[in-house]
Parts: sequence; C-alpha cells; structure tokens
Amino acid sequence: MLRAIAALLLIPGILSAGWTLAAPPPAQFRDPPIPGGQQRQRLRVAVDPALGPPYFYTDFRNRTYQGLEWELMQILTTRLNMELHPVYIPWGDQLQALEQGEVDLVLGAREPTGLDQKKFRITRPYLWSLQRLVVRQQDATHIHHLSHLFGRRVGVVVDSAGAALLEAFNRRRGNAIQLFASSQAPRLFQQLRSGQLDALLIDQAVAILHTRDGELQIVGQGLVPTPLVAVTRQDAETLHTLANRAITEIQQDGTWQTLLEAWQLWDPELTTLASAKD
Repeated sequence: MLRAIAALLLIPGILSAGWTLAAPPPAQFRDPPIPGGQQRQRLRVAVDPALGPPYFYTDFRNRTYQGLEWELMQILTTRLNMELHPVYIPWGDQLQALEQGEVDLVLGAREPTGLDQKKFRITRPYLWSLQRLVVRQQDATHIHHLSHLFGRRVGVVVDSAGAALLEAFNRRRGNAIQLFASSQAPRLFQQLRSGQLDALLIDQAVAILHTRDGELQIVGQGLVPTPLVAVTRQDAETLHTLANRAITEIQQDGTWQTLLEAWQLWDPELTTLASAKD
C-alpha cells in the first residue's frame, strides 16, 4: 500500500516561491537525563521548530521543545535504549544533513514522496495524514471544493501531498489556481487570516489545530491519504529495523493512541491505515 501511494504522489516540479526563513531554537537545551548515570548511544534527530504545532515547536517559557513528534522521539529513544540528541537543522536541509551523516534520523511530518531509495530508508508509517481545505469562516459557503479555487490564492506546504495534488490539478486546467508554497505552516495560516491567501490545502492535524478558534474552518472531504514516516540513511539497516519495531510496538500496545488522544488527533480510520502492514 505504501509503495502504491508513494508512487501516486511522485509528481515532479516545485510551486511558486514562498517563505523559507526558520528561527533556531533557544540556546542551552539539555538532553534528557540518563537513569543511573549510564552512558547510552546518542540518537541524533534533526529538528526544526518552524514546523510548528502540533508536530514540533519551541516552548520558550520552559526552554524545551513540544509537539507530537517531540514526544514520539522521546518514546522511540526510550524503546531503543538510546539518548535523544536533537540537532537543529532547517527542514529543507534535513535530508542532506542525514545523507552527510550529521544526524541519524529525520521526522518532520515527512512524506515518502520523491525520496531517493538509493540513499534513504523509510520506516513504516507512524501516522497517516489527509490533506484538508481550510478557508475563513465567511468563505465556507462558497469555497468547499477544489473546483472553487479557480482564480484564488491558495497556500500549500512545500513538497507536500497537497502541493503535488494542486500542481497536477493546475497542469490539467491551465494554472487556474495561484499557488503559494512555504515550509512554515504557521506562516500560511497567518497569511490566510490576513486575507493574503484565500484558502489552504494542508495536513489534517495542522488544520485541526489552527481552526479551533472558529475564525477558520475546514471544508470538504479529506484528500490523498498520505503516510508520514521516519527516514534513515540507506546504510543504517540496524537503526531502521529497530525504529520500525518500536513504531509497531507503540501502535499495538496503546501508547500511540494515548498520545494522539492527548493532542486531540485520534482518528481510528487513519490509525488503522498506520497500523496495517505495508
């Protein structure tokens, strides 16, 4: 199933230029304590707080990170009996850093779209994502389908399934939609609220979080079920195997459901996909 959907999403090209500035995390983060003073192997994980809630962001008050993936990283390293070592790398540079050996693992709500299988290994999905259309509350009655986006300014996340879908949609219909791409989802929501964009096509978990205040609304049906995966180097076969095993365990023993419920993101239908074998 994973290979079939990944193949479906392999649509080349890049969207119109957007915003790419990413703020580094605050200094002096401490690694999680090691029980009993025992030394464990470090797992270097690429992180970028600009990814934003609910996946990964900075808690400036407590000088730490927060987010669904931050908690997942901690669970995985505990299961692997390793020490979590976050390494700040802008999202767009993380795969290159992985290839060059600067980090051991990449998450970042990463889709398998276009990943070079000669360089990288992908884990089983830890989550499946839907792409959702988000508009301002006052526009919900007349924008609730892709066909309603003609002539409108629509934001997407760079290299996402939603970006690939709308770019393909545009090719078939003569660039009817004005596309704007950014690696920073929070920035896209700011642009939508201010009226600089008319709609977003974006990950469901992110959409749910940013529409809780009632100013914005999710409309239409979920599109393009897409796996989110962790990525290792191709030569990191042992780490890849262990990460797969740990992801399987937390999906089967209830740990993952508890975590998703805490973030108000539990979706049994999508979780069934994530728990199924490839």
